[in-house]
Amino acid sequence: SLFKGVNVSSSTDLTLVSWLPFYHDMGLVLGVCAPILGGYHAGLTSPVAFLEKPARWIRALAENPRAFSGAPNFAFDLAARKTKD
Repeated sequence: SLFKGVNVSSSTDLTLVSWLPFYHDMGLVLGVCAPILGGYHAGLTSPVAFLEKPARWIRALAENPRAFSGAPNFAFDLAARKTKD
């Protein structure tokens, strides 16, 4: 299983949330390969939409109790700076 350490009982339990471009290795795995090969749900948005309003990414993670995402450090910094209550 791709996500052995996440304690997921079935593929329908996990939602992958990603804004990473598909030409990036992490974007390809989280946005294309894992949903297709593992049968996981995916919440995808464009990199431009993320840069405009990173709160969308944070909201998608908060709304899914079994969400999984990955991103470079700058994404978390940007989201913290630009997201308001």
